[in-house]
Amino acid sequence: MPNANGIKQLKKILIVEDEGVVALDLRRKLVRLGYLVPAIASTGEEAVKNAQETQPDLVLMDIMLYGEMGGIIAAEYIYKHFDIPIVFLTAYSDEDTLQRAKIAEPYGYILKPFEDRELYIAIEIALYKHNMERELQENKKWFEITLRSILEAVIATDGQGLINFMNPVAEDLLGWKLEEISGSKLTEVYNIIDSETRQHTENPVTSILREGVAVGPVNNSILVTRDGMEILIEHSAAPIRNDQENIIGLVLVFRDITQRERMGQALKESEGRYRALADKLREVDLHQSEDRFYKIFNNSPDMIAILKMSDNKIVEVNQSYLDNLGFAPDEVIGHSPVGLGILSQDDWVGLQRLGEQLPEQGGIVNQELDIRAKSGKTIRTMASLSVIKLDDADCWLTTLKDISEKKHFEQELARLERLNLIGAIAAGIAHEVRNPITVVKGYLELLKKKTELASYQDHLTTMLDEIDRINLIISEFLSLSKNTAIYKKKHFLNDIVSALLPMIKADAGKNGIVVNAILEEVPELLLDEKQIRQVILNLVRNGLEAMADKGVLTIKTCLDGDSVVLAVKDQGEGIAPEVLNKIGTPFFSTKEKGTGLGLAVCHRIAEDNHARIEIETGREGSTFKVCFPLESKIEVIS
Repeated sequence: MPNANGIKQLKKILIVEDEGVVALDLRRKLVRLGYLVPAIASTGEEAVKNAQETQPDLVLMDIMLYGEMGGIIAAEYIYKHFDIPIVFLTAYSDEDTLQRAKIAEPYGYILKPFEDRELYIAIEIALYKHNMERELQENKKWFEITLRSILEAVIATDGQGLINFMNPVAEDLLGWKLEEISGSKLTEVYNIIDSETRQHTENPVTSILREGVAVGPVNNSILVTRDGMEILIEHSAAPIRNDQENIIGLVLVFRDITQRERMGQALKESEGRYRALADKLREVDLHQSEDRFYKIFNNSPDMIAILKMSDNKIVEVNQSYLDNLGFAPDEVIGHSPVGLGILSQDDWVGLQRLGEQLPEQGGIVNQELDIRAKSGKTIRTMASLSVIKLDDADCWLTTLKDISEKKHFEQELARLERLNLIGAIAAGIAHEVRNPITVVKGYLELLKKKTELASYQDHLTTMLDEIDRINLIISEFLSLSKNTAIYKKKHFLNDIVSALLPMIKADAGKNGIVVNAILEEVPELLLDEKQIRQVILNLVRNGLEAMADKGVLTIKTCLDGDSVVLAVKDQGEGIAPEVLNKIGTPFFSTKEKGTGLGLAVCHRIAEDNHARIEIETGREGSTFKVCFPLESKIEVIS
């Protein structure tokens, strides 16, 4: 393997042989084969000392050595304490010698006399096998640490449902330690009952091993722990399959939702107390009640409207309703929400039906509902609908709480969690993929230079182009990692955009696309210039690809409230609603040859620079906005 300077490092082989002539001959052979020999030992004790001092890549060990420590004992000690692979050299091939040699777990066994080719093959196979085992152990350890660090309980089994992994959260919930139940049936320790019927339910292990289909999430189960305690949980399970699609195990994930259910129950109790309070208020003087009601009505931050049940027309709204939806009072009074375009006919009919199905409560509470403002903007709300009397007429009292920002935050949090997980995976495995790819590319370039392969030049060129594409994907994959170095300095965003404009215009001009730059005066920001250049180029490239031929691509910077905004607007066909929520998800792409990593990298960079990305889309095209906060603290992360 080449070192940091690109020079191939020779493997070091320690020779352990008590016959001096044989040892010297073996040394000459190894040097001729391209190996280094840092030392020659003649006894087991000397072999252990040299192995510790020189740290060879492999030890060639004669089984029969003079002295108290024989070759087998020395080999076993070296492998156990220094993790150095052993290849035995011996003139004995009897069964007894072979069985004794197995104790040291050797990586090879060569009978004397032997040819150089036999020696070379045995050494290379041993080195390769040892390297593969080491990488496998490192990957296994990495995945175990990841699973042990997540907040959900995780249990994995083999194909018979026998436990072979359990993280600390699962141990805490079940009351068992992994070492106590490893190899036991999961059905014996994971006991669940239905929270409503109190009957034992089918264990997901049984279902998956029988049908081979994932289960859940299921949130109406009670886990009975080792000591008999009952915990309300949500669980899901899925089969683990090999390359032949055979089930070789399953993974079960569950979490304690007791606190979540308590909060839900507390909310219901709070609503009950509110209704009880309202009932008491009805007994108070009518004038005082009306006065209090209208104070609450008019000062509430939620959008409230009163509609007659007879014709569904609005008779009263509060100021928050008008402010959020952009209407004047005379534009809504006497009109229905459907007629104003605030609600669709189907949504309003659905709300009424839900309200009529709950006569005891007099309506519905906390139903998610999309409404539309006068400007056409969609607002996600939590709607409540109840029946009241107003001037002896039955009316609907509708309360709408704007939860758009909360929903956006939840989606953003989920997206960041996915990015963090993928970034962690990228940091762990991407460079392991790049190393063999580099070797393959080097050999292909050597083959391309050979005149006898001239007829295969097109094939070799195509293969090299595809390897370059793989390297590009790996580079973008690594960009998702949180380990990427970040160097922030104060920059003017306009300067970064201006420096890229000639290149962008030249690229756009090839397809007859005009680039329009509108750079308003904006303050300096604390940014990583290299990262921001990558974001601009990624967004511009997406905008150009969204327009087949001609059109205008607009790059704009401006100050919007407490944010500096970088916007890239195209004149493409826009993004379909069913696709919009997936935009920015790693490996999701609408382009035929897209990797699906470009926007994911942009989101990671935005997070690193304390910014956020917003998307506006329609038939006239799409606008991607990167919003940077005005106040940032200087920090350099390396």
